[in-house]
This record gives sequence, C-alpha cells and structure tokens, in this order.
Amino acid sequence: MPQTTQKSPPRIQIESVRPVVDCGRYAPKRTAGDVVDVYADIFRDGHEELQAVVRYRAPGDRTFTEVPMTALPADRWHGAFTATELGRYRFTIEAWVDRFASWREEVRRKVEFGEPDLAGELAEGEAILAARAPGLAGEDRELAQRALAAVRSDAAQEERLEAALDPMLAEAVARHPKREEVTRLGRALEIDVERERARFGAWYELFPRSFGGFRGVQKVLPRLAELGFDVVYLPPIHPIGAAHRKGRNNATVARKGDPGSPWAIGSADGGHTAVNHDLGTLEEFDRLVEAAHANGLEIALDFAIQCSPDHPWLKDHPDWFKWRPDGSIKYAE
Repeated sequence: MPQTTQKSPPRIQIESVRPVVDCGRYAPKRTAGDVVDVYADIFRDGHEELQAVVRYRAPGDRTFTEVPMTALPADRWHGAFTATELGRYRFTIEAWVDRFASWREEVRRKVEFGEPDLAGELAEGEAILAARAPGLAGEDRELAQRALAAVRSDAAQEERLEAALDPMLAEAVARHPKREEVTRLGRALEIDVERERARFGAWYELFPRSFGGFRGVQKVLPRLAELGFDVVYLPPIHPIGAAHRKGRNNATVARKGDPGSPWAIGSADGGHTAVNHDLGTLEEFDRLVEAAHANGLEIALDFAIQCSPDHPWLKDHPDWFKWRPDGSIKYAE
C-alpha cells in the first residue's frame, strides 16, 4: 500500500489564545473604541528567543496590520489593538525564531558566568551578523557593518564581545526582523465590534395595543426620551392565530374579543412578514421608527420564531415542521 507523508507539527506552538468563544466557533463582542487584548501561550523546545505579533484586519481592509506582542511569565504573550470601526474584525498570531537575539542571549549568559573561551560563539555571531547586515537600512546598516568589522578584527575577545553585545546593535537588528521558523494560527479568529448601545442601554418594553397601536406609541415617544430611555422594545407585531387561542389571565379558552398572545404568530392575515392590522399598517410602523429616531430612540422587536396552528407556513412549507404520526403538530399554546 502507498505510504502517506504526515506533516510534522511546527516546533513553535501557539495555544490558549484569547479572546475566543467556544474555541473560535463564535466571535467575541467588543464595542467601538475598545482595546482588544490578545493573549496566547507561545513556546518552542530549546533555548531560542521568540518574537510574535498580532495581525489584525478591520472590516473593509484588504491587508492585515501588525502589532508586536510582549513576552509575559510562563510562556504567556500579550498584544493589543484598538477596534475603531463597526463590523467584524479578523485577527491571527504569528511567531518566529529570532536567530540574532537567540545568539546574543546565549553569549550574554556565558559572559555573565565567566566563560573564558568564546571563539566559537563569536564565529557564530559573525556569520549571523554578516547575513543580517545587508538587510538593514540607513544608520542601522552602518552600525551593523561597524560591529561586524569589530567582530572580525584581531582585537581582544572582550572588545569583540563588547561590539557584538552592544544594546544599540540589538535594537538596530530588531528594527529589521528576519523571521525564521514562522508559525501562524491555523485560521484567523474573529471579533464582532458593535455600537456602545449594543453593550448598554435603557430599554422600555410596551405592548402597542395598550397604547392604541403604532400611532399611540408614537405619541408617547417624547416622554420616553425625556425619561432617559434609549430603546423602545416591542413584542411580536405580527398577526395572531385564532386556533387554540388563550384568553385573559392564561385562560385556556378565549372569549370573544380576547386578542390572544402576540407570540402565537400567524393567521389568515399572514405570518412573520405581515403586521397585525389591530396595531396599524406597515407604513405606520415605518413612521413610528422614524419618529423614534427623531427623539433619539430606537425600536427593537422581539425576534420570535414560534408559529400558531394558523400560520401560513404550515401549508406553504410543511417540511419546515416536525409532524406527529397522526398528522398533528406540536405548537406553542
């Protein structure tokens, strides 16, 4: 039988990423202007120095923007960006080995502990610096070339090490990173950024029928705005079924004139795409929404998907429902 080649896992591991919901199945929510703090466990076997960035893309952007991550204790890393636009952001994490920083940290420790002979380490540093210097620009490149010349010179080991371990050289090289063993999350994660009112607001729930329908609700909007409310919340405004309609105080049998429950949606007048005629017309509802905006308010509708036995969908789309063996169907009383 032919053998399959199994791809080896990357040596750099990126785990325990936050923020996520249900392992990335759903997008966490933020409000426009929030700082999005991104955390992850990033590690690799061995003693190599790692670098990492958060790569994020705002809604409508075609390219990703990068922000550096900072190493925290116990292999934890942190990076952050500000979500300024409404919509869905995408972000990922990219990590890599920094060869020059790894070499520098190894040599620094050996110098600190008094290692007498570092000729081999200087030869390694010379090779790394010789490969990196041409990729630098401006003053950083000049600084790297001077350091390389010092490392290659016949000066004493202490002088050569001093040039190689110069903090300014480390900063110059870091400004032009060369990414090796690059590892990235398997897929980009998402964050939904919404308005501040999506996080917090004062809601006032009312039944339009109690106010005389949409026109009556429109008359009380200025008062609700004066009281400091942000959102007027309405139960379902669709036609109400007549079959098995309940009466007042949850009576199992409705009397003549009982309106029924707004959540028993659907009648001969229509279903979820129709408006209850007792409340008004669709045009009147549109005017209600416009009046709410004029008063600094918003209209929110209860999103209810249950259907009364009279809902037209039972005839038009019977496959949408689960039927009992006797041909009846369960319904919300």
